[in-house]
Amino acid sequence: MLSILYNIIISPIELVLEIIFELMFKILGRGETNQGLAVIGVSLAVSLLTLPLYHRADMVQQKARDVQKQLSYWINHIKKTFKRDERFMMLQGYYLISGYNPLSALNGSISLLLEIPFFIAAYHFLSHLDVLSRASFWIIKDLGKPDALLHIGAISINILPILMTVINCVASAIYLKGFPIKDKVQTYGMAVIFLVLLYNSPAGLVVYWTCNNIFSLVKNIFYKLKHPRETAYILSAVIGTAVTIAVLSSGILTSTKKVIAILIFQCIAVLPLLCLVSKRYIRTAVKRASAPLCADDSYSFASFLLAGVFLTLLLGILIPSSVIASSASEFINLQEYRNPFLFLVNSTCYAAGFFLVWMGIIRHMLPQERRSALSLLLWIVSCACLLNYMCFGRNLGTLSPLLVFDNGISFSKGEKLINILVLCLLCGACAAVFRFKRLVLSLYVILILSAGGVSAFQIYTGQKELDGMAYIKDAPQKIDESIIPLSRNGKNVIVFMLDRAISGYVPYLLEEKPFLKEQFDGFTYYPNTVSYGRHTNFGAPPIFGGYEYTPVGMNSRPDKLLSDKHNEALKMLPVLFGKNDYAVTVCDPPYAGYREIPDLSIFKDYPFIKAHRLSGVLRNKEIEKVLYQAPLERNRRSFFCYSIFKALPPAVSKYFYDRGNYFSHIKNSLPKLFYEYSVLSLLPQITTIDNSKAGTFLSIQNATPHEAQLLKLPSYNMIGDNDSSYKTAADGHIRMDKTSHKAHYHVNMAAFLQLGKWLDYLRENRVYDNTRIILVADHGHYGLGQFDYMIMKHIYDKVYDTAFDVESVNPLLMVKDFNAKGFAVSGEFMTTADVPALAVKDVIPNPTNPFTGKEISDREKALHPQLITTSKKFKLNECKGTIFDTSDGDFLSVHDDIFKPENWEVVSP
Repeated sequence: MLSILYNIIISPIELVLEIIFELMFKILGRGETNQGLAVIGVSLAVSLLTLPLYHRADMVQQKARDVQKQLSYWINHIKKTFKRDERFMMLQGYYLISGYNPLSALNGSISLLLEIPFFIAAYHFLSHLDVLSRASFWIIKDLGKPDALLHIGAISINILPILMTVINCVASAIYLKGFPIKDKVQTYGMAVIFLVLLYNSPAGLVVYWTCNNIFSLVKNIFYKLKHPRETAYILSAVIGTAVTIAVLSSGILTSTKKVIAILIFQCIAVLPLLCLVSKRYIRTAVKRASAPLCADDSYSFASFLLAGVFLTLLLGILIPSSVIASSASEFINLQEYRNPFLFLVNSTCYAAGFFLVWMGIIRHMLPQERRSALSLLLWIVSCACLLNYMCFGRNLGTLSPLLVFDNGISFSKGEKLINILVLCLLCGACAAVFRFKRLVLSLYVILILSAGGVSAFQIYTGQKELDGMAYIKDAPQKIDESIIPLSRNGKNVIVFMLDRAISGYVPYLLEEKPFLKEQFDGFTYYPNTVSYGRHTNFGAPPIFGGYEYTPVGMNSRPDKLLSDKHNEALKMLPVLFGKNDYAVTVCDPPYAGYREIPDLSIFKDYPFIKAHRLSGVLRNKEIEKVLYQAPLERNRRSFFCYSIFKALPPAVSKYFYDRGNYFSHIKNSLPKLFYEYSVLSLLPQITTIDNSKAGTFLSIQNATPHEAQLLKLPSYNMIGDNDSSYKTAADGHIRMDKTSHKAHYHVNMAAFLQLGKWLDYLRENRVYDNTRIILVADHGHYGLGQFDYMIMKHIYDKVYDTAFDVESVNPLLMVKDFNAKGFAVSGEFMTTADVPALAVKDVIPNPTNPFTGKEISDREKALHPQLITTSKKFKLNECKGTIFDTSDGDFLSVHDDIFKPENWEVVSP
């Protein structure tokens, strides 16, 4: 309950602090001293944003004091004259006659009550802000520690908290002039409490609160002037203009940042002057516009409350639940099972905090006419958010478990223009409709019931998927150090699937890191390789089952479910090798049991097969210390931020998306990559070598190349230093201008570097030469367009509305045979369905599929062109029948050389 209350009351403020902090960094840049400037910027921004709230609180407090002052004479007289029950009765009677409620005395503490949640939010956020650690600012050496600016012998004294308290006391003295003693005691007492609480706090937090106190001091001085508001307007205009001139004349900021800074400071300069000039006209216009709405406060309150409930449902439950329900398994932690729908608790708390609690506080402190205006505003916001979510930005690509789109997001100018026009019409319609009370309230009820019903259905369908995954919760995976057994004396065969490893990168990877060619000694690289689709559901079965399990091959057997045929493909090689007396190990079989997280029970009828889940279970502790906690902290807020992103107009949503960071100070911490990368980095530790004469077979899948992310250069590690000036071998040779280009190149290099270390381990333990290793990917990547010679301009890809890109079906294929030497490149036409034949060659006599009895060979590719599907219907819930529904795409035929345009054509299967 305490956590829920914190997320409702404090977390929304903390989120605003974090967004402002990151926005300051984007303007200032991440220089060594800019952390301190960002903290000051956050303090100033928060002070300005909360100024109207505190100003209204001061007015309420002053009104309460005036009432108490008017009543004080007779209250004191009654207290002196009467005792006990008589005193109580006389006071109650006097309060009743005067229309005074004793509880209204609490209004005198409103500022204090408002200050507490802001203090807690700032304390928690800045105390745990990693970027402040070891950051210097002016005379402060480390913003992440107490300042310790004064040393007397061995004793260090923190000066900033003392300075903060002095400024606080001066500001209070100016503000409290003429106030009663009890108010002064309360305020000075709080100053002392703040000194005690913050004395040993990080200097960054004290800088923030000191700036707040300086702002309060300036504000209190202005309050004592004859015309405080007008003076503040003029001063703001002067400062805004001066800073704008300074920015224009300096070369500190880049052109983009300079434009943003100028716009901000011009707003500071111009808007106050406009308010000053047109104050009377604006006030008259607001009164006239809101007059019809002010008559019924009950309607204003009802519409406000219903708007808060609807926005809480929409942003806190409906949008996040749709993401989780679409693939609930992706949000599961395999070591510590936790229902992913519990994330909805956090997002709902954030939404309720914003739209019910804090909006409610703001409404309570507004005068009547502005309350109605706020209700109207929320009515427009509710309709606009729903419209943006339902009609705009629906198809933005594949979303990762950390709510990051695979290829970023973009909106055309046409989409933005249409959205703006529709929103303008919507605002006018909402303003006109808002006068019809019953209609608006009825529409709110319909929206709330609809949002609640859809949310419940999404949670129900997602929970059904989770209920079918009891195998994860009831049988947690245990890891020992002998997962992969290899023999020195027998023959070992390894089929290693690297999900979405891109074949075209290989020459550049080897050129950039020449030692890789030595580590991959004995391998033959087949660049002229094609897969049978652009997704794992189409591309993985041929790797493990051969030509019987291509999309066309599986569709030709309509007597069995796709899930059964998929499982059959995964089991074919392990069963075949096992029946030929090989020790068999299977790790992370893709979509085993037709589930996102592999269901290893498909091997339960074969006791000779040792099956393991490694991804999400096997963790590199050294990397985990640095990164693992960060994604958990980020996920607490990401679902709500994702909802805001989906509800914003396309013209601004891209900026809030912030490349998937949503203005989070925690970056480059994708847990899926951490899980996959951990497995590769720990392969030497989980591999054991013995002297048995029996051969071994290993089938393993890893998705490190799939989880695109910028890594640390030049090491391509998840942790370490980053050399931003480092140039890869691919720069200038293929398209590397987009972040997605670089991110995919980075993770492919990371996979090769870790595999190279494992190959060295096998070599050192004298098991390399007697091991056949097949490295293969299930598909390439669509939408990158990095290789000009792979763009087939004569084939229109109707799924992605562009020319067909061979890179999407050009997977990695590298084979090291027994006792092979040197690194070779072969132009032979290959397909991923050749892998079973390569695996069994010369080690299993007369190999046949144990489930169908058909011969395992690679002859079929020479008999006819191969058929490749461009379908995008790859999700498991779209493949529940006996054949693939490829109606959204085409089948393409290819033969001999995949890089020749004349060898490609669109066909009907």
